[in-house]
Amino acid sequence: MKGSIESITEEAFGYLTSLSIEILFLGGFFLLIIAYGLRSSRGNLIGIILSIYIALLLTPLFPYKDILNVGEKVVLGRFDLGSLLIYFGFIFLAFIAMRRVVDYEWELTRLGGLYQTIVLAFFVTGLLSLGAFKTSLIYGFKTLTPVDTLFTTPEYFFWWIFASIITIFITAR
Repeated sequence: MKGSIESITEEAFGYLTSLSIEILFLGGFFLLIIAYGLRSSRGNLIGIILSIYIALLLTPLFPYKDILNVGEKVVLGRFDLGSLLIYFGFIFLAFIAMRRVVDYEWELTRLGGLYQTIVLAFFVTGLLSLGAFKTSLIYGFKTLTPVDTLFTTPEYFFWWIFASIITIFITAR
């Protein structure tokens, strides 16, 4: 009986530790995105959201993924590192292309701009995480935390995409 209590305690501790690390990582990333949005502009955050849409479209269709994973597949936790690099590479390329083509500069002159920046930063963080989970999660692993569930179910995928589009319409007036 003692062994089962220890294993349950160990499993619960692992779950809480994993959840805490994921929340701290996402919270820190969220704060970095807010700082970037305040330093540059809300328009750049909208550009990142649109770049994520392009990356979400292109990453699953990328035909040379197997060539990049020559030899053993590099795994970072539960993620395929090659797919993550492809996803973030597409975001970077799309963002650079959009900055050259689309003019979206807004100044933060009032407090409402700060709130809009925070909301946009929230969706940038969520969409980046959503794409990382969708494009590179290795599905042999068991989903362990509520954070994983937030980014891996099809219903949440739809709502993240839809809510981000609505946010762009509201903030880009």
